[in-house]
Amino acid sequence: MEIAPQIIALISFALIFLTLFTGMYIFVALGLSALISAAIFQHSWAAMPYILFDNANSFILTAILTFVFMGEVLYRSGATMILFRGAVAILKFLPGGLYHAVILASAVFAATCGSSAASAATIGRIALPELLDRGYNKRLALGTIAGGSTLANLIPPSLGFIVYGACTQESVSRLFMAGVVPGLIIALLMMIYVAIVVKMHPEYVKPAPAVSFKQSFKDILNLIPIFVIIVFVLGSIYMGIATPTEAGTVGALSALILAAFYKKLNWKIIKESGFGAVKVTSMVIMLFITAYMMGSVFGAMRVPKIIMEWVSLAGFSPFMVLIGVIVIYTIMGFFMETLPVLVLTIGTVYPLMMSLGYNGIWFGVLSTIVLAAGMITPPVGICLYVTQALPPTSSLLEVSRGCVAFCVILYIMAFLLIIWPELATWLPNMVM
Repeated sequence: MEIAPQIIALISFALIFLTLFTGMYIFVALGLSALISAAIFQHSWAAMPYILFDNANSFILTAILTFVFMGEVLYRSGATMILFRGAVAILKFLPGGLYHAVILASAVFAATCGSSAASAATIGRIALPELLDRGYNKRLALGTIAGGSTLANLIPPSLGFIVYGACTQESVSRLFMAGVVPGLIIALLMMIYVAIVVKMHPEYVKPAPAVSFKQSFKDILNLIPIFVIIVFVLGSIYMGIATPTEAGTVGALSALILAAFYKKLNWKIIKESGFGAVKVTSMVIMLFITAYMMGSVFGAMRVPKIIMEWVSLAGFSPFMVLIGVIVIYTIMGFFMETLPVLVLTIGTVYPLMMSLGYNGIWFGVLSTIVLAAGMITPPVGICLYVTQALPPTSSLLEVSRGCVAFCVILYIMAFLLIIWPELATWLPNMVM
C-alpha cells in the first residue's frame, strides 16, 4: 500500500522531534529521520549518496574553517585582552565606560570570529572580573556580556550567514554586507540602554581609576593591527577582490603573523586553534549535510509546494505569514541554537518567503536577528550558559534577568527591519 507523501512528511517531523528529545545529536536526529523517511517514500533513496557527496563538497563551507581558525588564534594570542583595553581607553569618558567597552569589544571581536558562544566566553573571561573588581552591578555586567555576544550572529563573518547562504544559494558576500548596518544599530541601541540605566542608577558604576593619557593612547594604538586585519579581510570581500573563503584564509594567515608579532605564536597555539576550528567546522558540515538529506526528502514529497498552496488557499497575507515565521523561530530558539534551526527549517521556509515576494538577503538578516534572541533566552540559550560559567559562577536566573532588555533590543531591531528593509539591503545594493 502506498503511503501519501503528507503522511510521510508528518512522520518525518515526528521522528525529528522524537529523536531530539531522546538527547541525540541534532545531525544524528536529522540524518536518521531522513534515511527512515527516504526508505518509506522510496523515491529519494537512490539519490542519497549523491546528496551526501555534493553537499559535503560545498566550497563555501570552507570559509567557516578559516574564519573560526582566525578567531581562535586571535583569542589564544592575547589579542582579545588588547582589544578590551583599547575599547576601555576609547569609551572611558562615557558613563559606565566598562559596560560600553564590553559592547564595543564584542562588536569588534565578532568581526574576527563569527561565533556568539566564543565571543561570550572570550570577552567575558576578560571583562567580568574587571567589572566586578571595580564594583559594577553584576546583573547588568552579565547581561552586557551575553547580550553583546549576540552581535557575532550579525556582524561578519557570521557563521549563520555562511550556512544560510550555503543552504539558499544567496550570496554570502551580500549577506555579510547586509548584516553590518543592523549589527551596528543593535550595538548602538545596547549602549544607549546602558547609558540610560547608569543614569537612572548611578550606584551601578564606580569611578574609574586614573589612567595616564600616554597609557590610554598606547592602548588605542595597539588596536591598529587588529583593525587592519578586519578591514583587509572584510574589505577584500566587499570590493569583490576575494571570496569569503579566500578572505578567511588571508585572515587566518594575518592572525598567525599578528600572534608572532605579539611573541605568542607557538606550536601549542597552532594545534589548539586548529583543533578548535576543525571541531566547529565538522559540526556545521554534518548539520548541513543531514539537513540537505532531510530537505531532499521533503522536496521529493513536495512539502514546500504543499505548504505554499495551503497558505495561498488559506488567504493569509504575506505579513501574517512573516509574523507566523517569526513566532515559530522564536519558539524554536528557546530550545535550539541558531545553526540547527536554520538548517532544519530553511529548505521549507525560504521557498515560502520567496513566493510571497520577500527579499532573500533581507530575510536572512531578519531570521538571524530573531534566532540571536534565542541565544540569550532560557532554557537552552547557549550564551546564557557560557556567561553563567564565567568565574565567579552565577545563577542562570541572574544571567537571564540581566539579558531581558538586550533580548528586547534584538526584537526592536527586527521590528525596525520589517518597517525599513533598506537597513539590510542598502549597503549590499550600493556596493555590489
